Amino acid sequence: MGRRSKHVTTSFSYPMELTPVVEQFGEIARREHKSTSELLMELVSDHVKKHGKGNPTFSLEKWQDEPEFVALPTIGEPLTLIKLSKLADSDFELLEKQVTARFQEVASPAGGGMTCGDVPHKL
Repeated sequence: MGRRSKHVTTSFSYPMELTPVVEQFGEIARREHKSTSELLMELVSDHVKKHGKGNPTFSLEKWQDEPEFVALPTIGEPLTLIKLSKLADSDFELLEKQVTARFQEVASPAGGGMTCGDVPHKL
């Protein structure tokens, strides 16, 4: 007979108005032929992978090593009015400089000779 793995039992609480969500979670688990514990652990594991070390793009050491470092929205990231409203005028100016410099770098013959029409964008 094989060894059984040890398990830890944990409980959680939720507001009564979320009971339909929890019930639907159970239905989804059954439909996927998984236990709710198994599905919940997949979700927890995925969340830890994504957020366990903080933002993998910008670690706090980046600001320590480069005090002038500024994190701005990336090219291609959907900009919402809320995100834009949080930027100071100086951030807009810096963003414009960085985008212009990056575009010139990419558009140069060494960068592949792209033109404005080649830059992917979303409307």
